[in-house]
Amino acid sequence: MPFYRTQEAGFDIPSGWVDGSVNALEYRRPEGIFRLLVARTVTEGKPLADLVEMRLTDMRRKLPFFELERRAEGVTGEMPSVEIAATFREGEQELYQRGLCIVFNGIFLVISVHGPLRLRVEMDAVFERVSATARPRPRGD
Repeated sequence: MPFYRTQEAGFDIPSGWVDGSVNALEYRRPEGIFRLLVARTVTEGKPLADLVEMRLTDMRRKLPFFELERRAEGVTGEMPSVEIAATFREGEQELYQRGLCIVFNGIFLVISVHGPLRLRVEMDAVFERVSATARPRPRGD
């Protein structure tokens, strides 16, 4: 039986379970809150480019006034990656999201910053730091 670890605890789980969780870290600023999100989904054998396109299609469908500003291929920790940046609206608020997409050990990993468009400069600085230091690691580390 595999042992699953979270920040708060660890426990045994039956074989065959896959971590599909989302971690959200909040950064509270006087100007507002923005988040650093880490999302995981199983790739089901799909290549990175297809997974990114599926994500963008989903975002276009769900997010009002979605506008893709950037889609760039790169390398993160010696692995192919795709960076995406977009704006959209939620009610009256203009929002910004910038994400780094990687496939690692059968998991589609998206690390992104998300928050009010007015905090874009600060979010970009955090994203640059995170993406420059991101290194996938094997389970159990």
